[in-house]
Amino acid sequence: MNTIKILVVDDDEDFLFTIRTILARKPEYQIIEARSGKECLEQLTKVEPDLILLDVIMDTDIDGFNVAQQIKSKDPNNPYAKYRDTPIIFLTSVEQKTKLRFADKIGTSLLPSDDFITKPVKPQDLLTRIEEVLKKYGKIN
Repeated sequence: MNTIKILVVDDDEDFLFTIRTILARKPEYQIIEARSGKECLEQLTKVEPDLILLDVIMDTDIDGFNVAQQIKSKDPNNPYAKYRDTPIIFLTSVEQKTKLRFADKIGTSLLPSDDFITKPVKPQDLLTRIEEVLKKYGKIN
């Protein structure tokens, strides 16, 4: 069984606990946490995750949109170019708060991610969608 490293980024400790509890159902998942955009970028280079679960709106230094744009940037001088193909799933309540729909923007420069899951997260939905993205990238069969 291969270990799948998942970097979970959220500034809400309770939400991190919830995600950690859900992901613990899969023993092959190694969970690494970050509580800010800056910490995410630092962890990215240290642990080289197979997948990033990224909160969009964080009351910290850098929001999730900017983190994803930095990672996915096509700029040849991008310091994170090595990680450009790391899949990202946004986890957010932005649709609830703003009433705007983002699903049709997934994979665009506005939403450089592979999926978009609205909070509150349904455990089985989260696990299924993580698996779908990991399969898409050939990280699992």
